[in-house]
Amino acid sequence: MLALRPSRVYLATIVVVHALSIAAVLIATIAIWLQLALCALVLISLTINLRHHYRPVQIIWRTGNRWFINDSPDAAALHSLDFVSRWLIVLTLTQKNRRHQKVIIAFDALPDDIFRLLRVRLKIEGFAILNPSDDA
Repeated sequence: MLALRPSRVYLATIVVVHALSIAAVLIATIAIWLQLALCALVLISLTINLRHHYRPVQIIWRTGNRWFINDSPDAAALHSLDFVSRWLIVLTLTQKNRRHQKVIIAFDALPDDIFRLLRVRLKIEGFAILNPSDDA
């Protein structure tokens, strides 16, 4: 089981991107009411992202393509490997009701050795799951 802890790097990225968005809105030469509306939208987005960031996430990857998220009784399937690098993993999982869920795992959300093992397993098994061979 992978119990993801809140990532400081991901948190810093969220805050910086939203702060830069507010700065861009404030220096834009548009009507003040539009600036206020856009700043409010950015703050709402920040609130949603922070709430999502601090929500506890637990992932279990069973054999094959069965993923369990937060003790859900229904297995999810790996829909796509959006990004796998030394610093970040982005997965899209499809649940039974066809709902897609993005899972963003920054390098500091897991211990170093477990993050490395997950990354290697995703590169090997994830590619095989998403691109089954025609040898059967």
